[in-house]
Amino acid sequence: MTATYPARPGTGLTAAQMTGTKISDNATGGAVFYIKTTSATFNASMPVVETTGSGDTTVMYSHGDKPYYDIQLQGVMLATKAVGLSNLTQQIGTDGVPDVTLDFKFSGDSSHAFTNMPVIVTQCQIQYDPKLPVVGVALALKSMSKTNKGLDGDFSS
Repeated sequence: MTATYPARPGTGLTAAQMTGTKISDNATGGAVFYIKTTSATFNASMPVVETTGSGDTTVMYSHGDKPYYDIQLQGVMLATKAVGLSNLTQQIGTDGVPDVTLDFKFSGDSSHAFTNMPVIVTQCQIQYDPKLPVVGVALALKSMSKTNKGLDGDFSS
């Protein structure tokens, strides 16, 4: 059974229509929650090592082939829906691969989107005001993508 938590008050959005974030836990029957993203930051880094040898006449560098991402997401969810944090307590599968995936849509154009990025949620902050129909949610996530993979397309392939 899949639990779905839409984030935008007053509308019947589907994942295809939404600009924002969908987080899925593939280990617990596909539990899903949506965040109407108001702010997103993707910090990418690549390990680099200086490899200049004693006979080299110029400085030489070598780098890894997989970019590391630190991701910060802020947004809102409906206050009447559970955030679904219990679905994120077992984030690593027995094979050592994250069971949680992130889908993100930068704009209404599907070419500005990616799906199935394996992530680990490292922090979650919830801001609640009983006078508002939404709760504020801030998430910190980490990911390492495949070789030569940018922030587009399907990460599962």
